[in-house]
Amino acid sequence: MKFSSVFIALSSFLISLNSYAANINFIETDDIKPNSGVISLYGEIKNYDAPQFVNLVEVLKKSNKEILGIDLNSNGGNVVAAIEIMNHILGHKLNTVVRNGNSCGSACFLIFMAGNHRYAEPDARLFVHRISVDNTDTLEAKGFSVEMNTIYRQLNVPSNLRIAMLETPPDQIYVLDKKDIDVINSGFEQREIDKIRSNNEALNPDSDDDDDLDEVLNPNVDSNQNESSNDIRTGVYATDAYYNSLAKYNTSSLSFEQAVKKLERVAINDSTGVPEYLIGKMYQDGLSGKKENGKAWTYYEMAAKKGNGLAIFRMGVYFHINKKDEEALAFIIQALKMSVPNAINYAGYMSEKGIIIPQNLTEARQFYELGTSMGNEQSPYALGMLYLNGVGVSKDLGKACKLFRLAYSRGNIKAYEVTKDMCN
Repeated sequence: MKFSSVFIALSSFLISLNSYAANINFIETDDIKPNSGVISLYGEIKNYDAPQFVNLVEVLKKSNKEILGIDLNSNGGNVVAAIEIMNHILGHKLNTVVRNGNSCGSACFLIFMAGNHRYAEPDARLFVHRISVDNTDTLEAKGFSVEMNTIYRQLNVPSNLRIAMLETPPDQIYVLDKKDIDVINSGFEQREIDKIRSNNEALNPDSDDDDDLDEVLNPNVDSNQNESSNDIRTGVYATDAYYNSLAKYNTSSLSFEQAVKKLERVAINDSTGVPEYLIGKMYQDGLSGKKENGKAWTYYEMAAKKGNGLAIFRMGVYFHINKKDEEALAFIIQALKMSVPNAINYAGYMSEKGIIIPQNLTEARQFYELGTSMGNEQSPYALGMLYLNGVGVSKDLGKACKLFRLAYSRGNIKAYEVTKDMCN
């Protein structure tokens, strides 16, 4: 089939990507407090970490899980993503902690300081420095640092640390001493830190449900499942929850008609395609009182034309559903080039099941692994199913359970059910 060589060449390019995002996981701490846990954020902070973090917090809230704190170990990364995570921590009054032997600096320091209560252990390493743009200390970067100083002030960062941030070049660091740390520590109980466990292992992803993914992505299927249960499993909810956490796109207090009007107004001067995507999602989910798939796909197409990766991915699935596989593959490849995690996970599903392209279990496993490394919550569940059933890999219940737990720690409710049934 002519699609095969194009797709395999692209997958080789994608699999070369690594360390794409921080590891953001939920570690249960029932031995400390029933129905509780800690979110760990380890590694470099990248663009997709903000949606992943927002998604996980919202899923845990829906599951009535208490978040004892955010366990940090990161030397920084994308400042915009860190600010979004910071705002979500502030909004939910979450606690932050940096444990002995771990580091938290640069953009991570913003997240730490957002903690309602925060605590860095004696042997933790905290540092600050000036922002860089493309690793360069430009005038633009210095301007960003001045803006960051305003945020630091709002977070009650002591003046000496704000000055250190402004005066320390990006290629150097100001390491907080014990006195600095004592000043910014506040009120986190040591007993809630002692048993916090990290889950910073590089886990592999993979394998999707045979029927469920098509059911969820197929706009013609009349499902009784609600929006969040569908979207949590497919990863769409991660992005929607993130968008809805931003005042610009939030419509939670509005009626359907008011929400559409607000987003249409925002769309006029918005080049992201997010407003059009959200309107399409509202029509597809039947928030108007009935599912209106024609209108949904009209808005998805408008969003896709603006370059919205998630809308481009959905257009690819739409064309596949309507048996236009050449068009479908073109859209899916475009989404893959944009590193849309949902598209990468779906590429694994396509390779596993032989949808559009020939079946290739090795390619499927690689796509799922990439999806897992990017923080997708469906990919580790899918890979766990491969190891559970010995599909393209040797059966390995231990590895499968590890992956199921990782998927659940990222908000995949279905993985939790499998873990209860299959894993001790």
